Amino acid sequence: MRDTVRKLQQVLRTQQVDVAIFGRPENVAYVTGIAPEGPEWAGVAMAGGPMTAVLFAETADSGELILANTEEWIVGQRELHVLRKLYPAFSNDHAYDPQKQYIDALTKEVNRLLSRSVRIGIDDGVPHMVVESLRRRGVDGLVNITEVAARCRRIKTPSEIALIRECARINDIGQQACRSFAKPGITELELWHHVVQRMEDEVGARLTVSGELVSGPRTAKPNYPGGPTTRILQPADTVILDLSVRLSGYWTDTTNTLVLSASPSTSLITCFSAAKAAFEAVIKELGPGQTCADVEKVARQTLSGFGFLPQHYLGHQIGTTVNELPRLVSYDSSPIEPGMVFAIEPGAYEGEGGSFGARLEKNIVVTETGCEILSNFPWGLDPASK
Repeated sequence: MRDTVRKLQQVLRTQQVDVAIFGRPENVAYVTGIAPEGPEWAGVAMAGGPMTAVLFAETADSGELILANTEEWIVGQRELHVLRKLYPAFSNDHAYDPQKQYIDALTKEVNRLLSRSVRIGIDDGVPHMVVESLRRRGVDGLVNITEVAARCRRIKTPSEIALIRECARINDIGQQACRSFAKPGITELELWHHVVQRMEDEVGARLTVSGELVSGPRTAKPNYPGGPTTRILQPADTVILDLSVRLSGYWTDTTNTLVLSASPSTSLITCFSAAKAAFEAVIKELGPGQTCADVEKVARQTLSGFGFLPQHYLGHQIGTTVNELPRLVSYDSSPIEPGMVFAIEPGAYEGEGGSFGARLEKNIVVTETGCEILSNFPWGLDPASK
């Protein structure tokens, strides 16, 4: 059984919840290891409800993944940590009511618990029609466990860290592809396609990828997501690639800054040096005993020493979503704990009317004694990495 399932079951028991129903994609991925896709996929659009995980608090009876027959391709032959339950949503030969089929499938296993007093936990991704159906069946003890699940996901288990580590390796390949193919005359979109292709070739499958790729004067001011566009890269351009990749349900999020010149300008070197110094200062500070605000303050003071003010937050956790709590901002006093995985992303920019900016981001896991950098790609302007 997956360690995330055991961990969440233990939390459910402390909350006196007998069975939990999850509709939010990040919670479904956490329980099952399968990341639901969006409605842009035809098979998902045909479903009667979101891909849903049902988790029982008893260890011997872990749970189910409820999905439409049109969504089975998402799971494929991958190993699940819960039972797979398909309901018919569409057929060439028979008309189905997808919503009814979805509700019937979801409540079938729950019904056997209704002979005794049970508490059912739901997250806010569970459709209202399911809540109403449960209440019509006499279920009164519904508990919103959205925040309970979010807190459970904050500290990553060993299996989660292993999955994020592998995703970081694939992300490294994307960043290295950007270094290899970034040349004058290529468009931002063409460069982006090279990045994605290299990663998908390595995995041997399609990936979910987001982020931005911007070049030239658009690097001087953060305006995420500002690209890629059809802009053609010019000699001496600065290029910023912010790359978010999902693999096996888990995300990584990195950023690198490149320059298409053998002699970067003094202004760009100043931006890059500020961002790098802030990143290195955070790495020295990040560890148990600190708070998010403590770490943000270190980065802010470092940037200030170069004459810059922060133009965006310092970073955020990652996991089954690309941006999880806590975030590294001045008002967040959340403690830094072992097992947290952060994307650290200080940036320094000339601002409106300027020509240059730099942002540097790698993924970090907090350990008992400090932190470990999971990302291994070289910074774009480091002489030693050329």
